[in-house]
Amino acid sequence: MILAIIQARMSSGRLKNKVLKKIENKEILKIIYQKIESIKEIDNVLIATSNHKSDNAIESFCIKNNFRLFRGSLNNVLDRFYKASLTSMPDHILRITADCPLIDSEVIKKIIKLHLKYNNNYTSNTIVPFFPDGMDAEIFDFNSLSKTFKLAKKKYEKEHVTPYIYENPKLFKLMNLKNKNNYSNYRITLDYRDDYTLIEKIIKKLNKLGIKNNLKNIIYVIDKYKLNKINNKYIRNESFINDKKKKKT
Repeated sequence: MILAIIQARMSSGRLKNKVLKKIENKEILKIIYQKIESIKEIDNVLIATSNHKSDNAIESFCIKNNFRLFRGSLNNVLDRFYKASLTSMPDHILRITADCPLIDSEVIKKIIKLHLKYNNNYTSNTIVPFFPDGMDAEIFDFNSLSKTFKLAKKKYEKEHVTPYIYENPKLFKLMNLKNKNNYSNYRITLDYRDDYTLIEKIIKKLNKLGIKNNLKNIIYVIDKYKLNKINNKYIRNESFINDKKKKKT
């Protein structure tokens, strides 16, 4: 059984309340939840937020939309993820952050397929990035999460859930999803106001053109309308493997 956990909080330092901002009259978090929920390989979807009062709005949102919710530690996100997973006891956990509203469900399916085919402990598309920043996903088995919960001691290992796994390749079997074309220089993650402007324009263009919201069409729209100039002053976050200061959402 695969449990998808969407990591979300309201207190982002760069763009506060971003997960409940709307595009085309739909909240970012709702866009992501419904997209993940539609993937047949995923059995359950859960939003994991903090027990800080700033995230009461996320709880209200989830109640209103009948979305599954777990609340846990604000800063120890590893603790939050582990305890959230205990509510379902899944075989595998797919981790998505709520700053990726343009995540392509087909990319997620490929990551899941690769993970299960080779019986990996951890599979992502960020060890060596080929996909845009904002098209990030990772899946790991419950046993590896449980081991990590017990053994991870460093602050950043607890803040970012999976560093202990991908920094210990002798303990865990890791695999990275590659892509035929390298789109790692594209930025479609949501951190700043300019990112929101870009993502909003992409979604509106896709809807106006009547084409599917997927990686191929996102790149097409960005290139055709030269949208990358909106937020190209921001540098891509380092990959999970090399970045011990990976942002938390």
